[in-house]
Amino acid sequence: MTEASLPGLAHVPALRSLRAAVAGGGILAMLGAASALVVQAAGGPSVIVPAGREAFPQWMAGPLAGVAEPASFEQSGALLCVLAAGYLAALWGATALPARVAIASIVALHVVFLVGPPLYSADVFGYLGYGRVGMAPGLSPYVDGIGAVQGDPIEPYVRWNQGVSPYGPLFTLLSYAVVPLGIAGGFWAFKLLCAAASLGVVAIVWRLAAARGHDPVAAAVFVGLNPALLAFEVAGAHNDTLIALVVMGGVAAALRGRSATAAGAVTAAAAAKASAGVMLPFVLLAAERRRAALAGAALAAVLSAAVALIAFGADAMNFVATLEEQQRRVADFSVPSQVSRLLGFDGVTDAVRLACLVALVAGVGVALVLTARQRLDWVTGAGWASLAGLATSAWLLPWYVTALLPLAAIGMSGALRGATVLLTLYLVATRVPFLM
Repeated sequence: MTEASLPGLAHVPALRSLRAAVAGGGILAMLGAASALVVQAAGGPSVIVPAGREAFPQWMAGPLAGVAEPASFEQSGALLCVLAAGYLAALWGATALPARVAIASIVALHVVFLVGPPLYSADVFGYLGYGRVGMAPGLSPYVDGIGAVQGDPIEPYVRWNQGVSPYGPLFTLLSYAVVPLGIAGGFWAFKLLCAAASLGVVAIVWRLAAARGHDPVAAAVFVGLNPALLAFEVAGAHNDTLIALVVMGGVAAALRGRSATAAGAVTAAAAAKASAGVMLPFVLLAAERRRAALAGAALAAVLSAAVALIAFGADAMNFVATLEEQQRRVADFSVPSQVSRLLGFDGVTDAVRLACLVALVAGVGVALVLTARQRLDWVTGAGWASLAGLATSAWLLPWYVTALLPLAAIGMSGALRGATVLLTLYLVATRVPFLM
């Protein structure tokens, strides 16, 4: 017999107290593990701070520099496991948590990961590097790699300096804007922007969850305490939260009947990061005024193209070719890569790629058809399509789950939320040495 089969059982004081205690214990465990992870990462060069392998200045370490000894890969893996276990406990008891406790916990964990060094990735210095390329005379981030700026002091912190920018023109222009702050200033500007954007996404999820009949506390915990979001996205200052904030602004507009604004926002997000484009057909299907939505998308596309051409000229067209090149890359722990290994292949073969492409098209197609026939809520449909994209991509990294989290949180499918949690656990496990 389950709790769901007994009406009112969820409100029995003893059960609510148990749930609240478990959730509170999980959150305390997360705070302890997060603090230890960040303090140890700030202690000195380590494998979990790739940007600091050649040089680890105090400004990168942050205000906790030298407080503790550097973390080993094994120690960091154990702390990630505690984060994940605490998250599961917090999810189980989220409906019993007071709103103020949930909000304070989400903010506190964001602050912990904000003040530390960039964990598990050096991408933020790539953002800065491409901005610096664009500001150099005669160079373009869509033609020249970061290494094209001879003697650029950012080179020791960049892990990939030969390829051209894989980011959309609108995001690249944001990178230009922080170049005058210098390397250290630009790094912390991105950390602040990404953490603030993450909290902004949580705030939107809270409001939309309440409007759609969900428990807003549970939805906010689902997103805001997610260990992949915190330890990889926020700590690494990735741009996914910025994209997610724009997309969720579009979702909010769509749910309020502002069709043109919704489609325009999603189109603009895709001009910053192409993967956001998967949302557009679902927004169009959901639009109360289809023509207005199409007009909003077209206007945003034209304006984005105009900005790109003005800022980068014909070089902006190289962005499309770069995306194709990106699709040929392989992350060791992507699902296609793991499937290839199980099948005994040496790498992701063309046959595996084709099978994944067919699975992606089928998954997105089914989601679109069910949404069009109103058998699937459009937000849920977009969430399943996003999950299909992550599961079939050969280039899957932990912070990519950021795009999926808010859709799963406010969607109408418990199965989607469960699949998102499982994906999160898998992505965290890929950075735990004794689980690899």
